[in-house]
Amino acid sequence: MRPPPETDETGAELAAVLDLLWHKLHDIHEQEVSRTATRLHQASGETRAAAEALSISIMRAVFSHCSTALFDSDRDDERQQRARMLAELFDLRNERASLRAEATSVS
Repeated sequence: MRPPPETDETGAELAAVLDLLWHKLHDIHEQEVSRTATRLHQASGETRAAAEALSISIMRAVFSHCSTALFDSDRDDERQQRARMLAELFDLRNERASLRAEATSVS
């Protein structure tokens, strides 16, 4: 699902944005699955599994559309602009700081 790594600076920036986006979407998914499980505590296992599958499908669709938009240009400056827009839209700067703090606490 993730694009192949590129060796140029723009490719590295795009890969970093997509990696942060994936983490952010995964965190959102985990939070929503927890909240949904709480609300559906009396639902059948099949219903809970369907809700989780739907959440995963939405997460993958958002990621796919965003990554396609990033790579839908031959111009590096346009790709970088789209990467900055995605980072702002999904507040990925805070996500990066959060991941760094998490990594520091684990070490």
